[in-house]
Amino acid sequence: MASEKYICLYGGEDLDWIRSFTNTAKVVAKATQIPLELLYVGKSNPRRKVVKIKNVIMVEKLSHTMPDLILIWHFWDRCESMWHSKKQHGKSVGNDPIMKEIKSTLSFDKSDQGWAMISRGVTIEMAKAKGNTILKSLNQFEK
Repeated sequence: MASEKYICLYGGEDLDWIRSFTNTAKVVAKATQIPLELLYVGKSNPRRKVVKIKNVIMVEKLSHTMPDLILIWHFWDRCESMWHSKKQHGKSVGNDPIMKEIKSTLSFDKSDQGWAMISRGVTIEMAKAKGNTILKSLNQFEK
């Protein structure tokens, strides 16, 4: 992964928020000349709504999506597996920054609202927030 590229993983089931977020993120990225890749990762238990959203994202070219629901499920399953593996090795949110990020990611999945996390290259630093918060931040940047 190129260290200059910004990667944004996002999810949720609110199609209006997804449209607004992806369009706003693209405008901000273009204005700041930041190379940004957006990837919709849905929810851990992808249902018809996620299929519909994934199809709309592809048709409207809002962002990248995973090619099929199995890969969406594997993304979330891998997050769960990493969580349990780290716990078995005595890690906790207090002493392991990766475990802290895994917990955040899994907590986003518990809600239907949108969310996003943005990271640059291979660094472990990332910005993450629930849908309305991150969209508000992007909108303020536009002004």
